[in-house]
Amino acid sequence: MGASLISLQRFWFDPAYRTDDHRRAVSQLAEKWRPGDAILVNAGWVYTVLETYWPAQPPVNLQWADPSASLPPPLGAPERLSAFIGPPPAAEIDARQAPIVIRTGSVDGAANLGWGSPDSDFYPIALAETQTALTNLSAQYPRIWHYRLYDTVNDPAGHIRTLLAQNADLRSDTPYAGRDFLRVQRYESRTQPDIAATEQFDFGDALRLAAYDASATWQAGQTAYVTLDWLPLPAASSLGVDLSMSLRLYDAEGQLAAQHDEAPDLPTSTWPPNQIVRQPLSLPIAVAARPGPYTLELIVYRQDDGAPLSVPDNARSVLGQRLRLAALDLTAAEIAPYFGPPLATFDYIDLVQSHIDRAEASAGDTFQITLDWQPQTSPYSDNYDAVIELLDAGGVNRQTWREPVGGAAYPSGAWLPERPVRDVKQLQLDPALPAGVYSLAIHLERASDGLRIDAHRLWQPFTDDNFVIGAIRIP
Repeated sequence: MGASLISLQRFWFDPAYRTDDHRRAVSQLAEKWRPGDAILVNAGWVYTVLETYWPAQPPVNLQWADPSASLPPPLGAPERLSAFIGPPPAAEIDARQAPIVIRTGSVDGAANLGWGSPDSDFYPIALAETQTALTNLSAQYPRIWHYRLYDTVNDPAGHIRTLLAQNADLRSDTPYAGRDFLRVQRYESRTQPDIAATEQFDFGDALRLAAYDASATWQAGQTAYVTLDWLPLPAASSLGVDLSMSLRLYDAEGQLAAQHDEAPDLPTSTWPPNQIVRQPLSLPIAVAARPGPYTLELIVYRQDDGAPLSVPDNARSVLGQRLRLAALDLTAAEIAPYFGPPLATFDYIDLVQSHIDRAEASAGDTFQITLDWQPQTSPYSDNYDAVIELLDAGGVNRQTWREPVGGAAYPSGAWLPERPVRDVKQLQLDPALPAGVYSLAIHLERASDGLRIDAHRLWQPFTDDNFVIGAIRIP
């Protein structure tokens, strides 16, 4: 028993026996994947870790992390590298916008590998066929992710690594902790991308946005993708600092609904002048984002101080800093996620989560609360107002706000069953409020007749007339 305990202690805690961190590797790969990327799994039988850890809608009996969650596209059916020995039809190439997983075979492996079955994961592939397939793959996919584990077993001479380096440039190489030395690499084609003629915009005197694409319809709970084609101007190399990009989504009321900032892997100061540089960006959209019209906007800013570069002053410019790329429609989430027990239930509407953007504010300040709702299936629906009360230490109401649940543009009577809704409220404190710690309590009232709807909590037989969602201190 003592020997077994020593062995188990080493198995669980000795770094030499640590399991390869596939969970983190696949999660980061899913975050950085872009439409048109291919994922080459080498050795090919490792593909099951991608199917296991790739972010996807959980079974109905499991819960999502929170209403801010979003998902990348689901993995497509895995393919063999041998399928690329002949080039596919152009229509098939255009259809491959889902993440594609390509499994390598054993280069010049014995014919009896995988019991000689052509359907086996351990299939043999000749070196000449490998070379042809990788050349075709590089021509069809400008970015290839190389998921490497046990590749010295199926390709001991390193032919696949050599061929990848010959056909593309290595842009990133990330090792992950574990016994078997997992690495995830990204290769990019050296071919200059073709761009479609669109209106061009200058950001300061450093970068010109030569072309971009954006879909006219997006969906809550999914990750959206935008491709930017940049033309570096002569001043870019002399700017003295690298630049980052911020992709943002604003609703019809001007509230920020989604944001993703990213620095190009190849620093902008090293971009070759007068040569197109393609930058695919992602924008995760919360599953609780409200459906409706939105605008997609772009900011380019300095990495040293965050100062944005100016954009031309016209109808597409916001504050001379943000460029309106497109107007689009956001549809409600396709899925009905389960987040676990709600904080409280008002009639048929669950309050899933609440957040106050600050713990302290001065009298007269404006603060923001975020309420994530989820309506359950109900034989009726109605419009409700959220009544938010500011209670002092003695429980006395010192200020009241009344706001439509979901906002005027998306009232609760229009909500889809089981689809979460993010409700952001901007509230201003009374300038005459004395110092102290105040509680923020909420209840709902029916908009048509003012009928009060108190909060009901799980395992509590009675309702709360003042359900506290947080506190704020006024110094």
